[in-house]
Amino acid sequence: MSNWPRSQVSSVPLPPPAQLLTAIRAEQARRRERAERDRIGTRCASLAGFVQEAWHVLEPNQPYVHGGHIEALCAWALDNGAAIEAANYGHDSTKTRP
Repeated sequence: MSNWPRSQVSSVPLPPPAQLLTAIRAEQARRRERAERDRIGTRCASLAGFVQEAWHVLEPNQPYVHGGHIEALCAWALDNGAAIEAANYGHDSTKTRP
C-alpha cells in the first residue's frame, strides 16, 4: 500500500478509464512511429540501406533481394557520383573545355 495520506491520493482528479486507455494507445502508437523512423534513418545511413528501404516504392510487385550486386552497384555509384551528376546535367566530365 502507498505511504501517501488517503486525502492526497483521492484528491487527484483522473480522467475516465476510456479516456486514459485512448491516451495510452496514442502514446504507444507515437512511440512505435518514432522507433520506425529511427530504424529507417539508421538503415538509410548507407546507399544500400536506402535502396532497401525505397525498393517497395520502385518495384512494388518484386521482393527485395539484397546481395553483393546491390553492394557493388552502390559502391560504384558512390565512387562515380561526380560523373553521374555531370551526365545528368548534360556535362561530359571526360572532356576538357577549350
